[in-house]
Amino acid sequence: MDYCLETVQFTKVPPFKVEQGRRYVPPDKDIEAVLAQVSGQDAVLLMAYIQTGARRGELFRLTWEDVDLERQQIRLKDKKAGGGAWRDRWQSIGDDLAQALADWKKLRPVDVPNVFMHLMSFHSKSPKTGEITTTKAGDPFTWRRHFMQTLCERAGVTGKRQCPVQFRLCLLLW
Repeated sequence: MDYCLETVQFTKVPPFKVEQGRRYVPPDKDIEAVLAQVSGQDAVLLMAYIQTGARRGELFRLTWEDVDLERQQIRLKDKKAGGGAWRDRWQSIGDDLAQALADWKKLRPVDVPNVFMHLMSFHSKSPKTGEITTTKAGDPFTWRRHFMQTLCERAGVTGKRQCPVQFRLCLLLW
């Protein structure tokens, strides 16, 4: 079929209005306060976010096979290659992240292939289906729903504008 823009209905819909305001940039004291709240696995995870710019899922899928401490590289995997195929890419990491990963590997409470994990077992109920699932200590993360929000609250960075702290952290420390 041959379509022309005049006959396609979506061209007749006016665009949504977008209100563009000034972007909130948290002050350095808020960023430092949030960084002071992390330790252990959370510190390593936040450091990995900052140094690599990796997506959440890329870090959650990270296994010890993907970590080369000698070469100071990690292998990130995603499906951004097109067609749903997996893509691997090795990325260099700094001395501090390499050391933090080495320390975490020794200190982690459960010896599992994944780098980042749930530290405790718990049950959760699906709000949609009501199904109860069990997550065991050592299971890889699939989500960390309130990670940054909790860090911000502990640091006393509260209010509607606390979320940009995460993005500013990444920008400042890259």
